[in-house]
Amino acid sequence: MPTVLICDDVSELRALVRRALKDEPDIEVIGEAGDGQQAVEMASNLRPDVILLDVSMPVKDGLTALTEIRANCPESKIIMFTALNEALAREPAERRGADAYVGKGALLTELAESIRSVTTDP
Repeated sequence: MPTVLICDDVSELRALVRRALKDEPDIEVIGEAGDGQQAVEMASNLRPDVILLDVSMPVKDGLTALTEIRANCPESKIIMFTALNEALAREPAERRGADAYVGKGALLTELAESIRSVTTDP
């Protein structure tokens, strides 16, 4: 069962994602971070299988956090989860090591499928 860390600065969105993933019997949410620095620290401490990481966050933006998380937790899969224009955010995220990209406009079921996809061995 993959473990997930939700990183987004909007607490209501984190709660919504947590509730949606709680209904998935094969996914476990183990933590939440409200800014990029907290995301880096929690990823290092918790070592989740998957990190849902927003691009636009306070203290440290998601792309900077992505670089640090990738260096500290190379085994974690990172899904960028953002409302930013995909054309602007996807390429920099992929260059920095993101494993997948899901827009916040996607259905929550798509988010669960992305988590399964990045944690399934080919």
